[in-house]
Amino acid sequence: MQNLNKHIEENKSLRAENDALKTENNKVKQRISQLDEKAMERVATQLGYVKEELASAKSYNTTLMKL
Repeated sequence: MQNLNKHIEENKSLRAENDALKTENNKVKQRISQLDEKAMERVATQLGYVKEELASAKSYNTTLMKL
């Protein structure tokens, strides 16, 4: 019987530890999601700059071809 009580207490302890790890895991997932969003924003911004540079280069080339 004492062995059974020991296992019950160990089980309770493991469940509590598991719940704490689930909570921590959810926080990490949320942080990763936020980082992904920020990374996508940076990529979109950089893509906008590249498109602007490309348009400028095309305009410059067109001007040179007319000369």
